[in-house]
Amino acid sequence: MKTQVCIAALLTLVLTVGAYAQKGTVSRLGPSKAVHPLRMAMVGPDLKQVTPWVPYSPPGANAAVNWQVAYDLFESDDANGGVPFDGKYNTTYGLGSDRWFFAPGYLNPFICNDMQLAPGTAGRRAQRCQFAWFWDPPGPERCIIIIVTAEDFSNTGTPPSFTNPYAGVVYDLGVLNPDTTTFKYSDNDLTGGQLFHQLPGDGQGAVVEYILKAYDGQTGQMTPATSAQPMLWGTKRANGGTNPSTNTKDQWDDDNPTDLTHTSGEFYDYTYDVCPDPLGAMVALSVVPAPTSVPPNAVRVFRGNLESGGLAEILNSDNTYLVVRNGVTALRTESPITVDCDYTSPTQTVGSMTARWENRVSITGLEQRLEMKNQTTGSFVQLDRRTASSGADLVVNANVANPNDYITTGTKLMQTRHRVNPSGPVFTNTWRAFMDQMVILQS
Repeated sequence: MKTQVCIAALLTLVLTVGAYAQKGTVSRLGPSKAVHPLRMAMVGPDLKQVTPWVPYSPPGANAAVNWQVAYDLFESDDANGGVPFDGKYNTTYGLGSDRWFFAPGYLNPFICNDMQLAPGTAGRRAQRCQFAWFWDPPGPERCIIIIVTAEDFSNTGTPPSFTNPYAGVVYDLGVLNPDTTTFKYSDNDLTGGQLFHQLPGDGQGAVVEYILKAYDGQTGQMTPATSAQPMLWGTKRANGGTNPSTNTKDQWDDDNPTDLTHTSGEFYDYTYDVCPDPLGAMVALSVVPAPTSVPPNAVRVFRGNLESGGLAEILNSDNTYLVVRNGVTALRTESPITVDCDYTSPTQTVGSMTARWENRVSITGLEQRLEMKNQTTGSFVQLDRRTASSGADLVVNANVANPNDYITTGTKLMQTRHRVNPSGPVFTNTWRAFMDQMVILQS
């Protein structure tokens, strides 16, 4: 990790900025306090509420663990609860969890910043949203923050600041007390519901933030907070950092006057000769990583008769088949067709895992069962049981709870079992299963 020496940041906590007198000074502030929303809802491009309010709840056991950054002007320590952090991108300035802001009493309730997304995230839905703000109204006041994105950002200084907006999320953080000694941040995992932030389709666009004290979801009417502003940070790309996303020096603010609109006099250069320049409003958006497909490295017909095909036929969904004919069973609990697969997990631990099986059968009256071996207990656990399809291929994606119990320590072996058996009387002695794809999806 590189350590960047930022003289301005280390020798003084307050720097005078002469270019924009209405902003006062840019200052360093810490520590931070985490705030979770009381409730959330989707808003449309017109900022009207389009889904009912839902309470925020911590992510469940199957929520994403290893997030893929799409845009990051927040920089969090994910191993320590998502607290703001200086050192994630191979560069540190010695600021710890401190961040920059303008002096207390400055009101900026509406910002628009440009964003250039990390590779592979354009057009996707972000389901983690992080933001930070300074909150100093004269007394306790309700805090509502709306984050939306847009396809286009105006970098010419000519309004409107953004065009072609997308749906986003409104976060109701409840009544908050003023606090001039810390700043607030919120780290929101949206995977448990249907909420998301749509990312621009071409990989670049705008991120828009409103900091409010009142919001009417039916009309979209908003009332700005009495005194609040976004905290500021940078991507570190200008100093060799490894942040996969970035922004430019341009940001639209709502401070001249404050009226929840952007005029030509509110387009600012956010280069302030502090680390990590250029600064911008602290917002981060992340996506659930695309799952890794783990193919089998061995397949065995445990019970039944192999007629054609082999390992190559079950690697992809391509209408080439491993064909197995029913065999003889000694017990009613045994399945006349039973096929086992072995896999090697790329990693010892994963955040989530899904077993995928694509299959069809030759007659009606059959059922199929998908099982996976719990390597901790040594027993196969049923993941899915349903009527087998005698028509088109049936694709089953079965979630694996507590997925790391199914990965052998050391060898990282994983094992699945695929069973086909009659669900009732069958009036033929011979029937078959046509297995197209059997893989494990991990993220």
